[in-house]
Amino acid sequence: MKPIRPRVLVVGFFTLLALYFSVPSIIYLTQPAEVRNDAAVLEKKIPPGFPKTHINLGLDLQGGVQLVLGVRLEQAIDNKLGRIATDITRWASDEKLPIKTAFVPTDRHGFLRVQMNPGQDFESIREKFRSRFADLVVAEKQADGIDFSFRPEQVKTTKASALEQAERVIRN
Repeated sequence: MKPIRPRVLVVGFFTLLALYFSVPSIIYLTQPAEVRNDAAVLEKKIPPGFPKTHINLGLDLQGGVQLVLGVRLEQAIDNKLGRIATDITRWASDEKLPIKTAFVPTDRHGFLRVQMNPGQDFESIREKFRSRFADLVVAEKQADGIDFSFRPEQVKTTKASALEQAERVIRN
């Protein structure tokens, strides 16, 4: 059996060392808030020969960590519309359709604007467009293009999917 005395001495040494460095923190935590907030007064309370600074606890140990997460559902809709806008522009280019561009306007959430080439009308490609992008419906005709939005059930599905994805990320 190995001698126990060296082990007791090592444990005792580290215990005393821990107490030595804990004295400023113990003094800090026993003082009223006015003293804790005034560094000069607090420094006078600490006996000479001890460290002048106390241990600063992290927010998790102070009990101050609150994780607030949110899902920007409107942003999820706009992101999906943005991907569709890119697909529309690429599709129109490949098929040589009279669509100038498609984008999500920054001033309106939940809408996708399709601009036609000058002198062209949307009616000429309505059926092709509807068959390719069935989830979009005409929301409003603007002077510079046509605004589309998702069908209500598609909006609901997209929002539910965004929430589910956020929950999956948090759990993992």
